[in-house]
Amino acid sequence: MTFETDETDGDDAETELSPPVQLDGGELSLDAIFHILSNRRRRFVLYFLSDVRGPVGREELARRVATWEAGVDIDEATSEQVTRTTVSLDHAHLPRLEDDGVVTYDREADVVEPTDSLSKLEPYLELARPTDFD
Repeated sequence: MTFETDETDGDDAETELSPPVQLDGGELSLDAIFHILSNRRRRFVLYFLSDVRGPVGREELARRVATWEAGVDIDEATSEQVTRTTVSLDHAHLPRLEDDGVVTYDREADVVEPTDSLSKLEPYLELARPTDFD
């Protein structure tokens, strides 16, 4: 089976791999929403921010995410687990969520805060939550 493509429409495989973008007015596109939620660690970040509803310290966020990933109580996460999670959040997930306009991340104060765009993700998060915390 072959598919014909119209090379003039600008839609190619590279477009699918490009980073998600926000639409005018700060609304996330459906592709951006699914890309953001495609990673479990990012979903854990968003669950916590959605539950807290305000600014949170990066260390507290990393500890919570690490404990959820390990399936342990908050005081049982090892320093190695928290460190690995912190590095991942710093270098990949928080910058990505910030680029997508879902959080603001003050690196000097080590504080992460959700933006109003988080509310756009919450219905999808609620659908995913039972599976992630199964």
